[in-house]
Amino acid sequence: MYNKIKNLQENTSVRKTAELLSVSPGTVQKYFQMDLKEASARLSSPTRNRKSQFEVAISFIEEILSAHPQIPAVVLLRKVKERYPLIYGKVRAFRDFLKPYREKFKDAKPRYFHPVKTCKEDSQVQVDMGEIRTEYSGFVFNIKIYFIVFVFSYSRKMYVSYQERPYKTEDFIKAHLEAFRYFGGVAKEYVYDQTKLVVINEKYREVLYNEKFHKFALTNQFKPIVCEGYDPQSKGKVERAIGYVKSSFLGCEYFDDIEDLRKNGLEWLNEIANCRIHSTTGRSPDEMFEEEKPFLNRELYLQNSFVQVRADKTNLISYKSNKYSVPYVYQGKKVAISADNCKLYCHDIVTGKQIAVHDINHDNYQIITDASHYISPEEKMAKVEQKVKEAFADNLIDTSFVANLIDRIKRDNHNYARHQLLGLAKLSHKYPPGCWQEIEKTIFELPKVKISVLTRLLDISFNDIDVFLEFDDDCHPISSSLDRPLEVYMKKIKRGGINA
Repeated sequence: MYNKIKNLQENTSVRKTAELLSVSPGTVQKYFQMDLKEASARLSSPTRNRKSQFEVAISFIEEILSAHPQIPAVVLLRKVKERYPLIYGKVRAFRDFLKPYREKFKDAKPRYFHPVKTCKEDSQVQVDMGEIRTEYSGFVFNIKIYFIVFVFSYSRKMYVSYQERPYKTEDFIKAHLEAFRYFGGVAKEYVYDQTKLVVINEKYREVLYNEKFHKFALTNQFKPIVCEGYDPQSKGKVERAIGYVKSSFLGCEYFDDIEDLRKNGLEWLNEIANCRIHSTTGRSPDEMFEEEKPFLNRELYLQNSFVQVRADKTNLISYKSNKYSVPYVYQGKKVAISADNCKLYCHDIVTGKQIAVHDINHDNYQIITDASHYISPEEKMAKVEQKVKEAFADNLIDTSFVANLIDRIKRDNHNYARHQLLGLAKLSHKYPPGCWQEIEKTIFELPKVKISVLTRLLDISFNDIDVFLEFDDDCHPISSSLDRPLEVYMKKIKRGGINA
C-alpha cells in the first residue's frame, strides 16, 4: 500500500488517490508524509498487530489441544464460543490463530500405531457419514446430499445410503436395514464415531448409547463399537471410502433427483466400486466378500428385498391387489415387507423383528387376516370391566356389589354392554358411597338395569327423595316432588354428600 501511494503522489491528488485505492484520504495523507525508513520500521514492528480476540481463551484452548491435538478448528471454536460467548470471530481467523499452538502440541502426546489385521471371521463393518453439495440436472442452484458409507474391514466391500436431509435416528436405522439387504446379512461388529445417532455420552470409555439405536443393535445381534473422540484413525477404512465416494461418484456426476442419484449410486457400487482391484488388498472387494459372507448373520435378511408400506386404520397393508393384516399396534404406521413365491413377510422398521407371515393369495381384492392381530371383543370387555372395578375401588365400594352390578348390566344390555360399563365407570365418582349403599337392594329388584335408571335412583338418594312407587315403560322410577326442609340437607351433610 505504501508503494502504491508513493507512486501516485506526484501526479494525483489525495482525494483521487483515496478513490483509486479504496482507502480513506487520511490514510493517503499519512503515507504521503512518511519516508521509506519510517514506513519500513512501522510496517515491520511486532506491536503493529492488534491483540487477537481469542487471546482471552488461550488457557482453555491449550487445555483442549493438550488432550486432543487433532481436534478440528470448527469443533474447537464451537467449544470456545460456548465458554466465551463474547467471542465473535470466524473459523478462518481462528485457524490462523491456532497455527503456532498446533505446532506446540503436535508431538506433546505422540501416538504409536501398529498394523491392524482383520480376518474374514471377524466380520466387522466401519460406518461413517459425509455430505457434499451437488447439482440436479436443470437446476441452477446447489443441493446438499447427505450419505452414509458402510465398509467391510476385511473385503472393503461397501454400500452407500443417500438422502437430502440430515440423518435422524430413524433414517440411520433405515440405512442399516438397506445395507443388511445389500450385503445379505449382518456383521458381528459395527464401528462408529461418537455421533448422537449412536452415542448419547461417553466418558472414560463408558458409553451411554442412543436407546433406540441400541435396541436395534441388540435385536439384530451385532455389537456397536464406538471410537474415542477426535480419533478418525480408528476407522481409517471408511474415512478413505468417504473421500472415494466424493471423488469417484458424487463429485463428477449430475442427477435428475434423489431417486436418480440412488439408482446411479447402486450401479456405481456394482460396476465400479466393488469390482475394482483395491490398492491395499490387491483383490476386488466382491471377490474377497465371498470368503466373508458365510460368517454373516443372515437369519432376518434372507429375502431379496424389503419395501415400506403403511398400515391403514384397520391394520391392513396392501400387496399386489390384496390386503393382509399386521398386529393392531401398527395401525397407521409403516412396516417393512418382503416376499418369496409363497410367503409375505412383515418386519418392524426400527427393530427388524418379524411381526407377521402370510401365505400369499394369488386372487385379487382379497382380505387376508390373522385373528391374533386384532383385539377380541372379550379382551376389550375385560379391559372395560377392569376399568370399572378400579373406579369403584377408589370410591371404597364393596367389590362383590360391583361385580354383581357389572354382570347385571352385561346381561340387561347385551348389544351395548361396553358403552353402559364405560358410563358406570364415570358414574362411580359422581355420588358418595352412602348413595350407592342406599340403592343397592333396589337395583337388583329392577326389571332392567341401565345407566339412565341408576342415574335417576342415585339422584333420588342424593336429594333424599324417599318415595317412589312405580316405574315407567323404560324402567325409570317415578317419584313425587316434595318440598325439601332444612333437615333433609343436614342429613346429606352428615352422609358426606355436601361439603359443610
